[in-house]
This record gives sequence, C-alpha cells and structure tokens, in this order.
Amino acid sequence: MSEERVKTYCGNCAKETYQGIEYRNEEVEALEILAKDDEKHKTESMWIPGFAFWQVSKCLGCEKLTFMHVLKTSHDPAMDIVSYFPKYHLRPVPEWYRELPIRYLEILKEVYTSIHHGSFILSLMGSGLFWTCLSLKRSGIKERSSKN
Repeated sequence: MSEERVKTYCGNCAKETYQGIEYRNEEVEALEILAKDDEKHKTESMWIPGFAFWQVSKCLGCEKLTFMHVLKTSHDPAMDIVSYFPKYHLRPVPEWYRELPIRYLEILKEVYTSIHHGSFILSLMGSGLFWTCLSLKRSGIKERSSKN
C-alpha cells in the first residue's frame, strides 16, 4: 500500500472515510456516442476522447477494500460518471429487520439490494410483497400456494 491517502466512499462504513491507495490506473480512450436526427430514423456515430480512472483503496477504519471507477468526458466534474463497488447505499436497512422471521428477512434484503443498485421499480414491487406477506401473517390469514 502506498502512503497516499484520499477521502472517498467506503461501502462497509457506508460513508466517506480516509483510505490508503492500493492500486491506481488511468488511461485515455475513445468513446462512441450515438445520436439520432430529428425524425429519429438516422443514427450518427461520433467519437469523443474519454479519460478512465480506476482505483482500489483500503479504508483506514474498517480495512475493507473499495473499487472506484471514474469516466471523464468533459472538464466539468459534475459530468463525471463515478461508480463504486461495493455500491453506495442510498438508504440504510432499518434496525428492526433483525426481529423478522427469516422468510421476510430475505424479501427485505432483496428490496434493499435492488434499491442500492438503482432498480427502484423492482424495489417498489418487493416492498409491496413484503408488506402484504407481513400483514397476512399478522392478521392470521393463511397464504395460498398454487400447485401446478
């Protein structure tokens, strides 16, 4: 590990922490942009220069590794496409989830996984399933299972 330290997102701590750089690589690449005309019939291809940056860092608190990829296509930092692994957690899992039966815990875990990966429609459907199953359980109504 190098002596260089940066402040960046840690997936385990779920916040920005100071991290030591384990590996870093940069390269310039050509990116293809597809554009359609006003009638949306003809597609044109153009190439723009892009700068790709990869970094693996180790959190100085929890000592877990974080992978970061940055794709720059302009001088404006707001236009950078930044990806982290593990993913940035948009919403923390509530503390009460540990009290759930395992069946409901699995559903809730998948809901939060879909939220963290940006699959909001899928997480909405999973939330509906979770609350329906939990409501049926608490009301005493038995769930039906279909046999093919």
